[in-house]
Amino acid sequence: MPFNAETLPSPATLVVADPGPTLANMVESCIAEDQVQIIRVGDGADIFSYVAALPAHVILLSTDLPKGLFWCGKLRKTPSTAKLPIILVFSEEHAETIAKHEKLPVRAHAYLKRPFGEQD
Repeated sequence: MPFNAETLPSPATLVVADPGPTLANMVESCIAEDQVQIIRVGDGADIFSYVAALPAHVILLSTDLPKGLFWCGKLRKTPSTAKLPIILVFSEEHAETIAKHEKLPVRAHAYLKRPFGEQD
């Protein structure tokens, strides 16, 4: 599933699904405010509420979110969210599970391993 950030509208709406503020704070520090509207979500079920209410363009989904991989699959299987680009953020401890997840039909569009910096 190819993902090209250059095709997103400006400003794009980015839903950051992570239980803590760190991931959203890092994204905010790297991207100009006029380019992206960031919506912070701390619970997987809330992703659907925000995506239904807003024109979300990308979901940044952390495996630190309880049942993060489950929510990725649920987003892929739900017709209204099936085509939304999902970037799954994971840590080294989940690398083996992620390698298996990348082969599933409900996989994310892209995977980003922590730790990362502005160059990623």
